Amino acid sequence: MILNEAKNIKKKNLHLIIRKIVSNDIANDYVNGLNSNKFVRYNIKDKINKTFQIKYIDDHNRSTDKIIIGIFHKNKLIGTCGAQKKSKKKYYIGIFIFNIKYRGFSLSKILISYLSHYLRRRESVTYVYASVNRKNKVSHNLFKSLKFKENLKEKKRYKSDVVYFIKIEKLIKLNHLIT
Repeated sequence: MILNEAKNIKKKNLHLIIRKIVSNDIANDYVNGLNSNKFVRYNIKDKINKTFQIKYIDDHNRSTDKIIIGIFHKNKLIGTCGAQKKSKKKYYIGIFIFNIKYRGFSLSKILISYLSHYLRRRESVTYVYASVNRKNKVSHNLFKSLKFKENLKEKKRYKSDVVYFIKIEKLIKLNHLIT
């Protein structure tokens, strides 16, 4: 699924753009960020290379039940947010701000809120879920700050995960970051 719009955001004197990611956006610092992050699931066994990541992005852009968007500063990708369909009304969402220079600007909150709002408008999605490794304190704090609740009924992909969820309507009302 491709995001067919761009959203300009001004945050602490930064001019940022949220838009779809294309092959040309995949740079070595993004790939290096994926390889150095211990919480990136598909990085456990093998190193990711640029070719693999371009194919990953292209596959998401062709998919009807997956989406990945990026946040850019000066036309350079600094973070991503993706979602995968769980059911007709539910999507799993993931976030990755790989450029550490841009951490602490609430960019993750902006991306999650924006993508959730987009999924609600385009796909009539009602809930978003997130699966977070128990040791990933930063992500736990992020989802709790967005008022996600722990879901004890949802089957975990990994034993070390905690699954969070929120009704998109509530997320949008609580976080006026993109509306």
